[in-house]
Amino acid sequence: GRHDLKVIKQLGANTVRLYGNNPANDHRSFLDEAQSLGLGVVVGISDYPYTQMPGNCMSTQHNCYQQIKESYLGNLRKGFVQEDRTYHPALKQVIVINEPDLKAPGMFAPRLFIKAIISAIDGMLGAEKAANVTGTLPNFTATFSFGTCSGCTAFGTVPALGQMWQLRDAMLNPKAYNYTPHFNLARFYRTRFTNSFNTANPAGDVEWMFLRPYESAFPMVPVVIQEYHKPFWNQTEDLHQILAIAQASSVLHGVSFFEFQVRYDKGGSEEDFGMFGLGDYALADFDYFGMGFKAWCLAPASNSETGEAIPQAVASAFGVRGPDYATLCLPDPAKVPLTEAGFGQIRAQREALRMAVLARRVVEHLGGLVVDATSLQAFAAYYARPSAVYSWAEMVSQIAGRPSWANWNNSAACVADRLSDAGSVGSAIGWVCGSMPHLDCAGIPPECRGSVWDTADFVFGAYYLLQSTQSPLEQCYFNGAAIYAASPVYLRRQRPPSMRPCIPTEPPATRTTTSTTTLPPPFAGNCSFGIQPPIPYFWDTGCAEAGGGAGCFADGQHVECRYCGSGPFVA
Repeated sequence: GRHDLKVIKQLGANTVRLYGNNPANDHRSFLDEAQSLGLGVVVGISDYPYTQMPGNCMSTQHNCYQQIKESYLGNLRKGFVQEDRTYHPALKQVIVINEPDLKAPGMFAPRLFIKAIISAIDGMLGAEKAANVTGTLPNFTATFSFGTCSGCTAFGTVPALGQMWQLRDAMLNPKAYNYTPHFNLARFYRTRFTNSFNTANPAGDVEWMFLRPYESAFPMVPVVIQEYHKPFWNQTEDLHQILAIAQASSVLHGVSFFEFQVRYDKGGSEEDFGMFGLGDYALADFDYFGMGFKAWCLAPASNSETGEAIPQAVASAFGVRGPDYATLCLPDPAKVPLTEAGFGQIRAQREALRMAVLARRVVEHLGGLVVDATSLQAFAAYYARPSAVYSWAEMVSQIAGRPSWANWNNSAACVADRLSDAGSVGSAIGWVCGSMPHLDCAGIPPECRGSVWDTADFVFGAYYLLQSTQSPLEQCYFNGAAIYAASPVYLRRQRPPSMRPCIPTEPPATRTTTSTTTLPPPFAGNCSFGIQPPIPYFWDTGCAEAGGGAGCFADGQHVECRYCGSGPFVA
């Protein structure tokens, strides 16, 4: 990817606000990465269970308890909660719903969208109970628009405040809104609730139109601006002003600048908000649940009225220099393929520091750990010179010779590279199991079947140990899906870390391919699951090109149909 979280951190942020998510996807890696960068995460529940899915809560008289309980329980089980049943430390706040006053059903029916919110919160508490969550619990919030609610009981002419007042009334008196809660919503509101809203108004408007009356009505309830950005405005001045207002307020806890990337898919005025547009260089290709995409580089967007670079205005307000914008659309030494082509892209930049990043990656893919950064830098400088005659093969050969500036006694093993993505790792699993008939992928240990990463650790490790000659960059790379890593990397630094039982230490028993042990023929129709597998999967329509139906592409060891007749997906 592009290391978007790293860029966000370089802009001075301490938290990143997200929108809806798929509860079937695993979110642990994202939260781990945010945590490693010192970023908090504000997550949001998707609109899908509210307004889109069959049986959504608009069809159940705006009682969202069951739909949101099931959705949030999926989130808890897919990374929001850790193995010890505590919330992930990066998760700071949960948005129950974004702008319910515009869609659930709308501003014209405040009692209905308020009922949807309180029943959804009740469902989320039910999910926490079902998951036996313990420890410190994050605050929940409902993010309103900056519209006025003339139908609300109070503050009907104050943006967002009428909705907040109505919600507090419902949390304290839910039966008055035709809802009987399963949990004590009044106690929850007093101890775990934060108000929030979105606005495209400038700082002065926020202060006199909203904050002054809010501080009188809600002196003890914190509030956050989840979307803040007035387009065609002096962003540098306005951001300094809103941050000064927040610092002077006892209840306004912060703002989230809207938004990171231009939304080309929305078009029109919605394209006015992004800090970054897309450049003309693809940093990487990636697979997202059966569809291929390019990760285009980031190009700073500018304010068409003032000419100022929007991300730099944000960085200035947060008191930092910001990222090196000139490098955002250059081949990244942390991401280019470990090949002759990738090496050539970095050498063309003639920067020893960037070549050192590439060289460090090679060391780590050969099972080593750099212990002397100065010597690494001197080594890399030879290969960054414009007149350098040394080739990629020469550099790999030198590093494979185990120079003294790296440590090589690290119990290295071939494992899934957590810097890859689940789709690419799944593709590599399918290739290994489908192209190596002597490797019995049906024999993956049960404890390694819970995630694509654990499965890949076993499959890649077994494949590597079965090779007659072992060359990590040839037999433990799989286009970036695998790494021949030292034990400190795969047991501690990677997130999620590898589990020792899933890392083979000796070649596994092989099978003899006969007419009775060959894999089943290609699946010829759309397959379905009796029980949903606990690992990421997607439907791959490309199977039709190989004479099969839509294949389910999962972890390479347990699905109920085949992938294009060439993978290990046995019933």
